[in-house]
Amino acid sequence: MIDLILTNARAHVLNPGFDLVDSLAVGGGRIVAAGRANDIVPLGGAETRTIDMNGKTVLPGFHDAHCHVLARGLMCDQVDLSSSASIGAIKAALRDRAARNPFAPAVLGYGYSQDRLEERRHPEIDDLDSLAPGVPILLRHASGHAVTVNSRLLEMARIVSSTPDPAGGTIVRNSAGRPTGVLLENAAALAYAALPEPTTPERVLALARASSELHALGITSAVDALTLSAEMSAYRLAAEERRLTVRCTLTTDIREILNGEDCAHPDDSRCDDGDFVRVGGTKIFADGAIGTRTAALREPYADNAENKGNALYEQAELSRRIWCAHAAGWQVLAHAIGDRAIDMCLEAFDAAQGRGHGRTPDTGLSTRRCSGTTTLSR
Repeated sequence: MIDLILTNARAHVLNPGFDLVDSLAVGGGRIVAAGRANDIVPLGGAETRTIDMNGKTVLPGFHDAHCHVLARGLMCDQVDLSSSASIGAIKAALRDRAARNPFAPAVLGYGYSQDRLEERRHPEIDDLDSLAPGVPILLRHASGHAVTVNSRLLEMARIVSSTPDPAGGTIVRNSAGRPTGVLLENAAALAYAALPEPTTPERVLALARASSELHALGITSAVDALTLSAEMSAYRLAAEERRLTVRCTLTTDIREILNGEDCAHPDDSRCDDGDFVRVGGTKIFADGAIGTRTAALREPYADNAENKGNALYEQAELSRRIWCAHAAGWQVLAHAIGDRAIDMCLEAFDAAQGRGHGRTPDTGLSTRRCSGTTTLSR
């Protein structure tokens, strides 16, 4: 059945000849015919919707190979700080949000970068504590690899001067050893864990909002570059309710599929709905970001001669994790920003694919299901 016909268009079908056609027929969510109007229009029936494009251009939908669909939707309820040029501007925006939403359980913002602020530093506790007394505040860095929080959220997360840095993370402290509120890499998870998780209905609404935003940009399919297991049910429900209208490939967190030397098989993590949701690869983070000075470099940062960034794993452990997932049949995507982290991932991929001079990590795993491939993902 033909559901939709577009006619009087300049439609690019992207065949080998890059031909233009003036009409398209759509059925079951797929383009089923393309050509001239006198061939396409008769394919329609009584229930077919026909749109006269008045000579406008029609392009295939764009595919975003790396985005964060659910996160983008959730950000619609948060304070956009991406254009803030000073800490004073950030404070004004947060103060306004707190005044307009006095009963909100938290004040959340995103998109600030210390490199774009007049002060050339992160907002800290002393900047945030007077804005909404008693209410937790969390601001996410533009890179997504750091947050800054107020005293209330530090208290909720039980972060004090004596709290040790978590593996792969840093609790930034002042000269007296007191936390400043800035949490880098895995330390940010301590703050996120102290906040209530969005409910499934809230996530479904967020996916509907993200779908609208992506469609407005011409994006009709996307890879969600990190999807936690707790979020997958929301994707499936949003697809069932036809509120997720962008075809999404979800990427699992490698930490959730590994258990010691055992790794879940890809089939064990499926939440596919057959059309709008499928599970693709699994992701591992090898380092952080340039903006937070946590990307792992061979040489020190130009503005900090003592800092080469953070490799989140030693080479042996990175190789082991990538090998385990690869051997179970996963495509492995690695977040690797710094040149040192990229080198480490390439060595791990080389070993996992059996090209490392016959070397493979000594995991005790069989290569029987070693069908995965590996991809560098920034």
